[in-house]
Amino acid sequence: MKDWLAVLIGGMVGGCLRYELFQWWGSIPATTMVNLVGSLALAWLTTALINRHSAPQWLTLGIGTGMIGAFTTFSSLMMNAVISGQQSIIYGLLIIFINLFGGLLCAGCGYWLGGHHVVSC
Repeated sequence: MKDWLAVLIGGMVGGCLRYELFQWWGSIPATTMVNLVGSLALAWLTTALINRHSAPQWLTLGIGTGMIGAFTTFSSLMMNAVISGQQSIIYGLLIIFINLFGGLLCAGCGYWLGGHHVVSC
């Protein structure tokens, strides 16, 4: 029951954070930002909290699956790429490239930060 509740509360927080960013910045910049930040945060979380600190399962599920899962958005990324691609194929491909390769870079940075004690919990 703790796991379910943690994912529910984390999902509500992550969804609200994403909604607010979309209101402030608009769909395309906010989608890219949440996906890059989410990639870094999830990699850091799994490395620092789970591997180094043996955090309880309900906490990692609530933050990782719930909050970060609701914060990031693949469906909005694809919608933005298609809409932008209809106007300019280069712009549509650029959005996908930035999100995919930027996300990979951010995940690598999060993994490094979590494993090298630069940011400790």
